[in-house]
Amino acid sequence: MAENPETTKDKYVEVMREDMRETISSYRKHQREIVLNKNRQALGEISNSLCFSKEFILAKAHLLKKKPLAIEDYQQLQNALIQSEENINTFLKVENIVYALVRDLSGKNPVIQLYAASCCCNIALGNSKVCTILVKSAAPYLIGILDTLNYPLMDICIWTIGNLVGGSEKAFETLYAQGCLRHLVSLMCNCDISILPSVIYASIHCIYAGTQYKQYDVIDEIVPVAETLSERFSECIRSNASWLLALLSSEPACTIPLLKVVPSAVNYLYSSIADELSDVIRITGKYNTRSIGASSKGVIK
Repeated sequence: MAENPETTKDKYVEVMREDMRETISSYRKHQREIVLNKNRQALGEISNSLCFSKEFILAKAHLLKKKPLAIEDYQQLQNALIQSEENINTFLKVENIVYALVRDLSGKNPVIQLYAASCCCNIALGNSKVCTILVKSAAPYLIGILDTLNYPLMDICIWTIGNLVGGSEKAFETLYAQGCLRHLVSLMCNCDISILPSVIYASIHCIYAGTQYKQYDVIDEIVPVAETLSERFSECIRSNASWLLALLSSEPACTIPLLKVVPSAVNYLYSSIADELSDVIRITGKYNTRSIGASSKGVIK
């Protein structure tokens, strides 16, 4: 007996979602490394070679509670927080330390704001409990920064939002209630190309979480994202929007707007494959030319 087409479709959709579920954690950290590299000039050298002790982290945390850290101290702290989850847990053991970060995040010094945001972003790579702790204090400030024109700060805060909603249902619930997805959809439509990768990253996590947790009805909010993908496809696809495209394609409400994307997506895939094949042919040709040339010289000798 032939299987019901709808049942088959549901199975394919579930397989796609399961693949995304397995990939999402490593994707969070990979994308965080990208934003660290992009903001290296502003945030200082990112060091993975140093090993920060528990005592070092506690000392910086206690100092941070009293006043904003010096630039060099903040550089070291952000490095320590991205190195391991143990470092994050050590930092959060200091009472009210998140309030100290929020104080600096909402302050007037743009450099200190950037470092505080970077520390929040690294903390948000922790486990579900860590994300829940951070979002309780930082959520309104992270959302508020989305309305500013400080693109470097916005960029890091958007990555932070993506990490938070990807790490905890409670974090998603809190941020969604404060209009997080609505802000991201608006940014997707109108944002500067420089922050589009972070907007796409956070949107992937928000939409994925919203469709996984059945008590949230996010479908009406994500249809404009599909429409924007069709309008800004060339910009979005360069900003790693393939996961977003795959995620939206599993939602029936997005089918019609995504139909406009199909020709562009096919052309993109074709050109990508053609470029890769061209590179391989070029490299192979050069290698063969050198080999033939070397052989000829050998014969002449």
